[in-house]
Amino acid sequence: MTLAQDWSARWALYSPDKVAVKEHETQRTLTYLQLDRLGNRLAHHLTAEYGIDKGDRVAVLAENCLEYIVLFAAAQKTGLILVPLNYRLAAAEIDYLLANSQPKLVIGEGKFQAQLDGAPTYQEVPHRWTIEG
Repeated sequence: MTLAQDWSARWALYSPDKVAVKEHETQRTLTYLQLDRLGNRLAHHLTAEYGIDKGDRVAVLAENCLEYIVLFAAAQKTGLILVPLNYRLAAAEIDYLLANSQPKLVIGEGKFQAQLDGAPTYQEVPHRWTIEG
């Protein structure tokens, strides 16, 4: 991947100390350099621990947060396909989306675990990762 294709690496090079993203509720921030480094670490973790490769799908059921932006950066670096799931969906709707997207990994925020557990296809996903939000 070239710098032209990897936006977090490009901005980390040009403006490493500038704020890339700020979380409104908590006021937490990430600079472009922090975002790029965290994106690289997560990309490596997803590849090494879960075998995620270019073209694999990763479904996410979580509210918007800084970590979600890091996941976007990691997705660009690895070529994985993000499948965002709306936390307002019912378990049956989530099940439909999981069945049709066939993710290799589902990342779910703990407070939405009941919705995931109510989706039969969730148990068939090779890897499941719960995060706290």
